[in-house]
Formats: sequence, structure tokens, C-alpha cells
Amino acid sequence: MLRVMVVLSVSDRQALQHLVKHDPNWRVRERAQRVLLLAAGKTCQPVAELQELTLQKVSATCQR
Repeated sequence: MLRVMVVLSVSDRQALQHLVKHDPNWRVRERAQRVLLLAAGKTCQPVAELQELTLQKVSATCQR
């Protein structure tokens, strides 16, 4: 199981939450939600399953 430590500042977390709710681009909303889930301590596999993505796609987000 691949575990990635994502640490967000309060302002970064708020900005991502705003994107999830308000950005018109669905890809931006999904990516923001992915980062928030990883920052909450979820591993890549459960995030991939929740968002119906491949593990490689979630891992690529982690690397960025």
C-alpha cells in the first residue's frame, strides 16, 4: 500500500475546498478533492477506488 504524506497549510486546504465546490472544470475539482483526501491520511488505493481512477493516476498526483 502506497502511503504519501501530504501536508497542507490552512490556507491551502481552504483554497482546495473552494476549488472542489466552485471551479467550473471537473478535472480541477477532482484533483483538488484527491489532494484533500491524501492530506486527510488516506492512502492512494482507497482514493483511487473512491474516484474510480487507476492507482497510477493517483500516484502521479502525489508526485506532483
